[in-house]
Order: sequence, then C-alpha cells, then structure tokens
Amino acid sequence: MSRLNRRDFIKSAGVLTGSALLARPILANAPQTEPSTDPMSRVVVVTDDACTTGTTIHPDIVQVLIDEGIKCYTEITNLGEAWRSIFPGITSNSVIGIKVNCINSSVPSNPETAQAIVNGLTQMPVPGGFDPNNIIIWDRTNSELQSGGYTLNTGTTGVRCYGTNQSGVGYIYSINLNVNGVTSHPSRIFAEQIDYLINLAVIKDHSSSGATMCLKNHYGSVSNIGSMHGGNCDPYIPSLNQQLGEVLGDKEKFRIIDSIFGVNSGGPGGSIDFIYNGMIMGEDIVSVDHIGLDILVENGMNHAWQATHIETASQPLYNLGNYNSSLIERINIENPSTYTPHSVTIVIAPVGAPIVIPAGGGSFNYTVQIVNNEANTVDFNTWTLVQIPSGSMYGPLLFRALELPAGGSINRTMSQFVPPGAPPGEYQFIARVGEYPAHVWNENLFLFTKE
Repeated sequence: MSRLNRRDFIKSAGVLTGSALLARPILANAPQTEPSTDPMSRVVVVTDDACTTGTTIHPDIVQVLIDEGIKCYTEITNLGEAWRSIFPGITSNSVIGIKVNCINSSVPSNPETAQAIVNGLTQMPVPGGFDPNNIIIWDRTNSELQSGGYTLNTGTTGVRCYGTNQSGVGYIYSINLNVNGVTSHPSRIFAEQIDYLINLAVIKDHSSSGATMCLKNHYGSVSNIGSMHGGNCDPYIPSLNQQLGEVLGDKEKFRIIDSIFGVNSGGPGGSIDFIYNGMIMGEDIVSVDHIGLDILVENGMNHAWQATHIETASQPLYNLGNYNSSLIERINIENPSTYTPHSVTIVIAPVGAPIVIPAGGGSFNYTVQIVNNEANTVDFNTWTLVQIPSGSMYGPLLFRALELPAGGSINRTMSQFVPPGAPPGEYQFIARVGEYPAHVWNENLFLFTKE
C-alpha cells in the first residue's frame, strides 16, 4: 500500500447516510470510524471443501483458491494485474522463483498449487508477455522435487524445475551468511538465477522448531543447516531470513502456505494428519506463519509453545514482520468455488470530466448510483479505493454497510479529496459493492490525473 498520509487522503465532503470513512487496512468484519495509525499486515485464508476427495486433490478448485486469494489480498479483480502488483518493476525478462518444500513426499508443497500460481503469473500484463520459462520451481534436491510429484526441467521452454544439487547450480561459497554465528551459503538459484521469489511453504509441526512453514522453508535455501537446529532453531530461523534479505536483497515478495494437507505431530516427516483444504497467503512472513500456527493448533497440534522462532522474527535484530494479533488483518474466504454473488450494481461518474488535480492537491465530485436488481432485500458493503500510478491499490477511502429493498436504488453526489502528497500520474478511482473485502459483486471506475 502507498505511503501517503492516510488521514489526508480519506477526507471527503460527501457521505452515504451514516457512512464511516476508512483507510485500509481495517479489521475484517470490524469497521472502525477512525483509521488506525499502526501498520497492519493482511493475511488471506481461503478454504474450499471441494478441494479434495480423500487425499485426491482437484486442480480446478486449487486454481480457485489461489486466484481468489490473490485477488482478495491485492484488491485487484483482474488476475494478471493482481499478480503483477506483487512484483514492482517486473518485466518480460524478469525471473520468478517458487521455493517449494518437498522434504516430506507425503506432505509437500503440492504441484497443483505451484501450477495454479504459474497459471496466474503467466497472465501478468507485462510488455511482451511473461514466459513460463522465466519461472523456476526449486528446492534442495532434484530427488526431493521428483518425490514431491514435480517433473524436472532445465530446458528453454516451459516452467523450469530443479534443485540446488542440479549440475552447474550448487551453493555460492563466496557469499557468506552469518546465521546466528553459523556460516552458511545460499543456493545459486536464490542468489543469482531469480529476481523475485514466492515462498510456497507447507504446514507441519517439527520436532526441533515446533513448526515448519514459510520462515523455516529457507532451511532448504542454504547450506550447513545441520548446525542450525539448537534451541528450537531459535534464533537461527529468524537470523537466516534476515541474512537472506540483507545479503541477497529484497527478492522475496509473497508467501503462501499450502494448507491442503497438514501434519500436527511427528513432523517434519510423517503422513497426513488433517485435511484443511486451504491456502494462507500474504506479504508479511511473520504474520503468515502466525496465522499458520493458529491453524495448526486448531487442527490438533499441542506444542505451539515450541515454535518460538515466529515471535522472535518480529523482534529487534530481525524485525521481519508483525506477530501481534491486533496488527494482523485476517480475511477468511470460504468455499469460493460455490459462491454466488448478489445482483447489485454500482455506477459512478465524474462531475466535470476530465478530472485534473493540481500538484497542491484538491477535490473532485462524482455521482454514484447503486441498484438492487433482485426480488429480495440485500445486505451488502460498498467501498471506494484508488489504484495509484505505481499500480498498487489504496483504500478503502469510503466504506459503508447498506441494505436495499428489492428493486431499490441509491443516488448520491460525493466529493473526494486528494492530498498534496499523492504522487503525480494517472489514477483509477474505483467503487465496489459486495462483501468487503473477500467478494466483489460489481465495480465501476473512472480515471483522474494528479499533476
């Protein structure tokens, strides 16, 4: 999200009756009348009962989980644009790595999940398109990848897939990582062959670290991990993640815990203990793992106290993300494959187009019409947001919970303030109806320019 002053941007002269003006992030299902000044971390948890039959995974439902999750997380309804917003500066020549975890072939990062991510990435609207060959699915070894159901590919067509032990790859011993006093070296894949990384982890308990999710997934990204298991792997895991970011740069952009199947005891090995049929996703690695730990406990894990590395990762020296539950916006999406949106439409139009806001800031007016096209009363949310020139979403600027009778409508003229600190360029002003933020039933937009 933008670094704009949220309190300035959400100033608006017009309101829907009794509406609250909000700025993202807000707590799901708990709108507040004053935007929080604390940084919030969004984590989307999306589940679908139809994802599996027994231990058989249905790829079409996995695709729904990934697609709906990333669109909800970014608040961008176009799938390709949603993925592109995660990778600032991406071009058709960029390479994205997907770090999977296949050490336990019974509960790996599932190939169906990796493929669903690939299907979204290749829809990113970058000039020249995004070639599947610019995606590398990787882990420690070729054999672990194959045992996890992946097909190796080092060729020039299709998604590449290989381990650090692939001939000509290996670790870069000229790069030293100081992992709480242990010297380790990164995989050449991470250090040299990719520009961006998606961390595709698993959800398991672990005899040493308490839990294996996104933070611990990087034990498969470096050498000398045998020396990093003392003290519940704490602070080795936080230290490793901090070193990877500091030494290799900010490559890791998104985290997903493949939570279709999980292990709640006896990990990192063992067989499936529970079926969750879900994905946990976000940018904040600590918050994502914290929610993952909650879900492990909900599904029978009885030693969460052992996973101290997650909270440590949030603390000084590491500062890798939010652990405080009050600073985590958890959004739950349930059964999106069978969700049916209501027929409520929204239309907005600028007054006095084209809208050009001077460099010093200013306001514009717009009209809004919301219509319930159904034969029954519908309860819903309406909200506005902007897509700023960089492509990121900012909002909601206005949020309201409404009820419309059958065939009912609302017509209003509204005003939106744009602060001086808003960056110059072209904006999309977007209005939506649905169930915030998980389900967008209808949206409408217009453009304006900031000088």
